[in-house]
Amino acid sequence: VGSDNIAIGHRSMFNSYSGFRNIAVGKDAMFNSNTGDVNIAIGTGSLFQNNGRSYQVAIGDSTLFHNSQGFGDPSQAQGNTAVGSKSI
Repeated sequence: VGSDNIAIGHRSMFNSYSGFRNIAVGKDAMFNSNTGDVNIAIGTGSLFQNNGRSYQVAIGDSTLFHNSQGFGDPSQAQGNTAVGSKSI
């Protein structure tokens, strides 16, 4: 189980198991972000699929929704900032 996390909203951080210092605000925010650390997701579905990625800032509806999909190397898709509906 992660530590120092804040989740506000229906199913926010629903499948988050070991991440720490994350903030998720909104329905389904960081829904499948089970191992990422030090992330901020504000908005419905923001950082929805963010497995194993850290240092993300997503503000807006569905921002960085599929962030970790298609990247095999954990060092990829990290340190992003996205603002606006469905950005990145």
